[in-house]
Amino acid sequence: MSDVTVVRRAPAAAVVILLKTEKLLLKRLSSTIIKMAFIKEESEDLKIEDTFTVKHEDAEQITELKEESEDLNETPVKNHQFPNQDESLRVSKTEHTASQERPQKTVLKPQLICQICGRGFEKPGLLKVHMRTHTGEKPYICQECGKLFNEHGNLRAHLMIHSGERPFCCQQCEKSFITKAHLKVHMSVHTGEKPYTCPECGRSFTQHSSLTTHSRIHTGEKPFSCKLCPKRFTTNPNLAYHMNKHTGDKPFSCDQCGKSFSNRTCRTRHLRIHSREAHT
Repeated sequence: MSDVTVVRRAPAAAVVILLKTEKLLLKRLSSTIIKMAFIKEESEDLKIEDTFTVKHEDAEQITELKEESEDLNETPVKNHQFPNQDESLRVSKTEHTASQERPQKTVLKPQLICQICGRGFEKPGLLKVHMRTHTGEKPYICQECGKLFNEHGNLRAHLMIHSGERPFCCQQCEKSFITKAHLKVHMSVHTGEKPYTCPECGRSFTQHSSLTTHSRIHTGEKPFSCKLCPKRFTTNPNLAYHMNKHTGDKPFSCDQCGKSFSNRTCRTRHLRIHSREAHT
């Protein structure tokens, strides 16, 4: 009987242990399930919060970008616009046409007028030199022969007579001249050119100075006056010849007989006598 009792008690004790173990496992399992459910809820809450945060931040960024774009649209951008090639060409052509249509300003140089003959000059120095033709002033003297000149350039040209220098040569007849102006006048002999025409009578001249002197015949102007008598003359050389009558100077001499004359015209007439004698 004792053995049977022991056998019966043993299964009962094992069942009790199993039940306790099962309860413990169930308790632990339920607590684990509860924890997992709580963790799941927390993770879902975190996802929802992150999504809301991201969406909220994106919305703020979009709002800021919209505000910046509106500010840029409202700000004038004339200095930042870069036209294409066609527009730039069109603008350049328009500006070029406008510059052509714009009237050009003409700068008129002041004219200094001679009160005696009315001739105009652009510089005071030129007018000063010109006035010597009326006053007879000759401040430049030749150290070789004592001849006087109203311009330094004329004195320089005169000095070539003493030196024999004639640097300007004609290419057609090989004649040489002291000044370039004399060569230019000489070239009209070959070309026949007389570009200066008198509007009164139509006579033409090779030099402008010759036309000016000729015009005094029509106007009656005699700007050169003698200081010793009331006589007046159309040219300064005529006045110089006249002054020789007062001074008795006879600078023009004949190479054949040595006779002297007060002016070149008288000597030229005298030379014809010798030429006629040579032909008879």
